[in-house]
Amino acid sequence: MAFRWTSAIVVAILTGWGGSWPLALGFRWGFEEEPTPRPRAPPTAEVACGTLKGSWEKGVAAFRGIPYGKAPLGQRRFKPSEPAACWESGSVLEVAKNGPICFQGKGGPGRFRSFEQFVGLAGDEVESEDCLNLNVFAPEKAKDLPVFVWIHGGSSVEGHVGWDFYGPLDNIVRRHPSIVVAMNYRLGVLGYLALKELSAVDPRKGSGNAGITDQQLAMRWVQENIHAFGGDPNRVTLIGQSSGGTGIHAHLASHSSRGLFHGAISMSGSPNITMDRATKEAQDRAMLLPHTPCAGMSESKLLDCLYTADAAELDGALPTSYSEPETDAPVLDYPTNKDGLGSRMHCLVFVDGETITMPLLDALRMGLNDVPLLLQSTQAELDSPNKAALWDVWSRKDFGPFLHKNFDKAYGAEAVEKIRKFYDKYEPPQYGIFALDSDTAFACGLRRCAMAAGEGFRSPVYWSTVTSMPESTVAFMWELPFHGWDIIAAVGNWDSFGYTPGEKDLAFSERILGDWYQFLTQGDITDRGYAPVQATKASENVIGNDVGETKTSVRPNHKHDVCEFWESIGVDQRWWMIN
Repeated sequence: MAFRWTSAIVVAILTGWGGSWPLALGFRWGFEEEPTPRPRAPPTAEVACGTLKGSWEKGVAAFRGIPYGKAPLGQRRFKPSEPAACWESGSVLEVAKNGPICFQGKGGPGRFRSFEQFVGLAGDEVESEDCLNLNVFAPEKAKDLPVFVWIHGGSSVEGHVGWDFYGPLDNIVRRHPSIVVAMNYRLGVLGYLALKELSAVDPRKGSGNAGITDQQLAMRWVQENIHAFGGDPNRVTLIGQSSGGTGIHAHLASHSSRGLFHGAISMSGSPNITMDRATKEAQDRAMLLPHTPCAGMSESKLLDCLYTADAAELDGALPTSYSEPETDAPVLDYPTNKDGLGSRMHCLVFVDGETITMPLLDALRMGLNDVPLLLQSTQAELDSPNKAALWDVWSRKDFGPFLHKNFDKAYGAEAVEKIRKFYDKYEPPQYGIFALDSDTAFACGLRRCAMAAGEGFRSPVYWSTVTSMPESTVAFMWELPFHGWDIIAAVGNWDSFGYTPGEKDLAFSERILGDWYQFLTQGDITDRGYAPVQATKASENVIGNDVGETKTSVRPNHKHDVCEFWESIGVDQRWWMIN
């Protein structure tokens, strides 16, 4: 408690000692409490539905849990999202805390289980179908600032706006004058189930991709309301990682997303958006429906069951491939015939013809949504917690038998020998598996997408790979530039992993976020050392080549030989990572 001299003491000092007043007056001791500073008024914003009241978080105006869509309950389940109802006229909606999160499936891919000790998956958040809400972060006195719209990852079955894996997105606002918006959207079965019975009652005449319609609704909300927070609706860049990047690819392939964004940064997103509606409906009937409480229902009873079944049980109806720990090598299940899919994950995001209009490569070639585009991945996408097991069991002598087992029958001994020459040169030899997985799952697919966009876009297109490694092992598991290292470093999400960044880590963080910020504001990062992609030549922009290295260098037509080889033997987009 603070104290100060009273006025009586001051008067006594000035007059009592002068003899004109009794000295005793000067000894009316008293202490008064300093007046408590008036609390700062919380930030407010006048949006289309009325007034929002947020909170100040370390100098940033934070508005959390803003409803943008109606709860998709009952017969609205599985259908496209609808705008949220406005609150009572004249009232103020308090939005100082994160809203409910969407149901999180079965806990997501097994590879995430190993770091639950560092980053919570659902934590204390409330899971609910009434989860269509978003967060907005803005600096004080913002005016006409560019806007990042963040789409979280999690293999389309988990994740939310407050997920510890991604950390404090508001750090972006503190470091660069911008607005950041992040939304929750439906996941797993509730977000992506496609069946002919659902298609018959869907206004799109096709079911599935409900989670993508949620993202579109949130993007429309941004267009209508972001000016109230000091944002410019004409400078909106989508940014997402993993399945968040896949969502961005979906918007690039969607007629209904046109005009809702003006730039796109996709980190480690799946380039494999190829499955058609008929295949998806058949797949879901065979692989998802049997795991639900509605298994075995007659056609006449199926819809009622799907509308009334427990949401948690429905969203847990994922194949075991989503929850089994990844302890084998490699991460991918390689098909033994040319018609197989290259990922053991069940396909969720697909070409329904309405929400996602066409396959991604086709959309890029025709320039369906021609905006500045940055496609980025990391050097060791599949460096993951299964590495410890791989390290114990894998050696160079295992490489040949592995190749013969997975490739010989479908592609022949000659192809196997070529594959061995590409990947048996790494030291230690385990890195060869990471390189093979990363090339076939991500790098070659993103290279092909970049070249397709280079053919169809007038806007700049960039393809980059992060090779800058952490200075020390992150969370006792990762020492290479792993899946997610770029966004973790850019945001400065060190605390969630118990990681103390070194000087080179901090320099890398500044470099990569600076690249993204210039991309946000200018749509062009050529003067930061990046080379745009051309239709016939995909120059890879390499960010770093050592621990914490921040320099961007260009490798012209990089991976041409290895990626063209894979495609020549039939290891094409069907093998690219999905979701």
